[in-house]
Amino acid sequence: MHALTALGRWRKIITSIVHSMGLVNLMRLVYLRLMGQVGRGESIAMKKILICVYTCEADRHMLEEFNLSPIGIFLRKMPGANLVYVYADPDIPSSFHRGQELFLRSPERYDALSLKTAEMIKYAVHNFEFHRLVKIDVTCVRTDFSARGYEGRVALDIEKLVCFLSCADPVEDYDGFILHAGANRENAEAWAAKKGGIIDYSRLFGDGPMPPFFSGKCYVLSRKFAEFVAEFGSSVAHEHSVYMLGSEDTMVGRLYQMFQNAVWPLATTEPIVDVPTAGPCDGEL
Repeated sequence: MHALTALGRWRKIITSIVHSMGLVNLMRLVYLRLMGQVGRGESIAMKKILICVYTCEADRHMLEEFNLSPIGIFLRKMPGANLVYVYADPDIPSSFHRGQELFLRSPERYDALSLKTAEMIKYAVHNFEFHRLVKIDVTCVRTDFSARGYEGRVALDIEKLVCFLSCADPVEDYDGFILHAGANRENAEAWAAKKGGIIDYSRLFGDGPMPPFFSGKCYVLSRKFAEFVAEFGSSVAHEHSVYMLGSEDTMVGRLYQMFQNAVWPLATTEPIVDVPTAGPCDGEL
């Protein structure tokens, strides 16, 4: 009788876990634990991390503000972290890194950010050792949004950003600070209008919504997903440069959907992660 009672309790516990995590995410966790890739109580800070601080020559003046901010101090002190500042230059013969600076052979234009990101991830996969890649914009510390194209923006909560990176789940292949779920044509075209550009939404997404994606201000990729992007991301990056004004965060979300279909076919029925969701696009793609 006691054995049956205990069995009933365990059945309730397992059912609760399945309902809260989703079956696919639970299968991922069990698999990774069996393979010894993640242990109890681990966080992203306990893995080998490559931190790519996305910047450009025009924003070089913000580096000091970023480095002295709570997020900059946190990242530079993160155990096992390798931090690089990422620039693009179409005139160099090939991408290279020197010290803490990574120079990518890519155009440094807003409508080519998807190309820059794809090259960044590809270079990182072939030249750095990491379990997780953190992409973070140097402009995440920006507080002045008076310039054209920034209408409606508000400053990020840096303390919450630090908290997110402190506790980010090392099991997830794709994670981020702000999740955009259900962004549609109207949202994308409104964003493009603020940037003074034109997009061809239907060419990539038809009449439906975009795949969920995390804001380019800060997202995290697993090594496995980064390798997928390195192999298959170039053509997708080109499409987003031509048809989506270089929107790099929506490109990563689209590639993640492809990754799910390739690696975990059932995973498309599950949400990416259980995190608070920002309004569709929220003025940013």
